[in-house]
Amino acid sequence: MNNGRPQKYQELAERIRDMIVSCRLRRGDMLPPERKFAEMLNCSHLTLRKALQVLEKNNIIHAIPSRGRFVGPRPRDAAKPAAIALLLPNSDPFYFSILALLENRLYHQNLHLTVHISNGSHAKENDILQKIGEQGFAALVAVPNPLCLEAYSKLQLPVTFFDYNIHNVNIPSVVCDEYAGSCAAVDYLVRIGCRNIAYIGGLYSPTSEDRLQGCLDRLAKYELPIRQAWIIRDIPTREAGESAARMLFESGDPVPDAFLCNNDAVAAGVIRYFSQSGRPPCPLVGFGNTSRAEELGICSVEQHVDRIADM
Repeated sequence: MNNGRPQKYQELAERIRDMIVSCRLRRGDMLPPERKFAEMLNCSHLTLRKALQVLEKNNIIHAIPSRGRFVGPRPRDAAKPAAIALLLPNSDPFYFSILALLENRLYHQNLHLTVHISNGSHAKENDILQKIGEQGFAALVAVPNPLCLEAYSKLQLPVTFFDYNIHNVNIPSVVCDEYAGSCAAVDYLVRIGCRNIAYIGGLYSPTSEDRLQGCLDRLAKYELPIRQAWIIRDIPTREAGESAARMLFESGDPVPDAFLCNNDAVAAGVIRYFSQSGRPPCPLVGFGNTSRAEELGICSVEQHVDRIADM
């Protein structure tokens, strides 16, 4: 009986896992021989061996007979496809454009892509990251949630962020300059004569914040009105775009004469509102330059998905 407390070997396994992280041991680094390791940790050989077996089972370390134990999962057989995890926050068409390009590139390198979607939940993302760490994936490509920093820092596999990164963490990232893209969009709208520009954005994420800040700074530069009622934050979907346009045009004067939208799905929702209400459409700009933008003839900020996938 242990009265619900972890067994000694389980506590020791957590100590060793924390040691690997705090000492910044890399994949392939060798752990001390078992006898010396037990002395360092002031534990019995049996307890250490059981703790190491837990870590091996979870792919935190691996053993090579007659050589020792090493950090990270067991090296894969080059003849077998390795699994690469892709972690996305939602089903935005921009992300699925990246998915399609990545899958094609990885397939030709004998790599298999497995997709996970967190739906914006940091609790679900933490759970997915734990499972990715335990299931022997060769690498992870992710659009990260900053609230999951600790879980990312504990992963013992190569990780690359895209779309946005987490500051103060040593993980490579491939990102677009969202701020500059938003500034360019406002420049375009001003150039064609728009003066009352509304912003329909996503919920609070680094990407959405950069796009909003670019819009606000550009409006201030041109000394154009910044009305809080014209800045609408919601999940960036077509339904959100339609709802925002309806609210802005049916709540009374003044009304905007242009829209900067967080993505092409939001822009498509604004277009649908104009179509259903019979109001003449006004200029708008989306983000992503997805197939949806092309189908609807929406002006959109190009994010060069082919270059993102290549990196």
